Amino acid sequence: MPELPEDIILRVENLKKYFPVRAGFFRRVSDHIKAVDDVSFSIPRGRTLGLVGESGSGKTTVGRSILRAIDPTAGRVLFRHNGDVVDIAAMDRSELKGIRKHLQMVFQDPFSSLNPRMPVLDLIAEPLRAHGWPLAKRRERVHELMELVGLDPRLITRYPHAFSGGQRQRIGIARALALNPSLIVADEPVSALDVSVQAQILNLLTRLQEQLGLTYLFVAHDLSVIRYICDRVAVMYHGRIVEVADGDEIFRHPRHPYTRALIAAAPIPDPNADWFALSHDPETVAVDADAAERPKTSAGCAFAPRCPLAVDQCWRESPPLDPLADNRNRLSACFRADEVVPPEELPEE
Repeated sequence: MPELPEDIILRVENLKKYFPVRAGFFRRVSDHIKAVDDVSFSIPRGRTLGLVGESGSGKTTVGRSILRAIDPTAGRVLFRHNGDVVDIAAMDRSELKGIRKHLQMVFQDPFSSLNPRMPVLDLIAEPLRAHGWPLAKRRERVHELMELVGLDPRLITRYPHAFSGGQRQRIGIARALALNPSLIVADEPVSALDVSVQAQILNLLTRLQEQLGLTYLFVAHDLSVIRYICDRVAVMYHGRIVEVADGDEIFRHPRHPYTRALIAAAPIPDPNADWFALSHDPETVAVDADAAERPKTSAGCAFAPRCPLAVDQCWRESPPLDPLADNRNRLSACFRADEVVPPEELPEE
């Protein structure tokens, strides 16, 4: 049986997901798109790991592979439940039904994830029905869940179109909680909502985590959301994790050039400017935007075509995700990460 440290609820080891590219008259496989390429991370029980990166980096594919919504090409997904450790990636379909009630997903678009022809009662009770709950207990559980997520239980006969975007996301969260899961994969759960509603949903997720002891894998591209809710952050680029660090630390002092570019590109309010003006980090890392459309070298770093710090080694070798020399709790896939001087060590001008 696989082993995990007692405090770790999920460990992903060398996860890969390749999609075949077919060409020619017979549609033979001519190549593969490496959506996820050798990804590894761990999540302690009751904590939140944020998975961040630009569109197409492979974040959602990681979450769907963990839940076996799609089958991974290779790797292990070790999950602890009821004192046992199982490899989800190696399970067959009959085994998955028993384990899936411990892992659930909250989707990005709350409207498209809900069947418009079903009332709220049936929507939230859907996983309960799939696991054989009788009707009376399903109704009772739905009432509990609606109160838990801040919805009026008297609305159980209404349909999704009668609710706002934030309310529909609360319905989605209630459905995910129906079977008392221990791990939730939240795939961009607030990106389709207004900013004020985003804050309400994030506060709800934080309260539920404290109240129910939940563990989150939080997938997002919005850095402000990641910084607000995540204990630890993993940054993805071209299907690989390029940096891992505690939330506050990675925002104070990013060590990978791609992380620095992501953070520097995020606009921040400027109190000295007009109400609509935004300023940017003065230490912006100038990446080559056009290079994003060019294929990476077969052997080198995927970020090398865009990186202003790339050296010859970056084009020849792919850097491993290793701990930094000055902080073993931080990981970076960059040959020059240890050369970046922390802000507190910069000489005074």
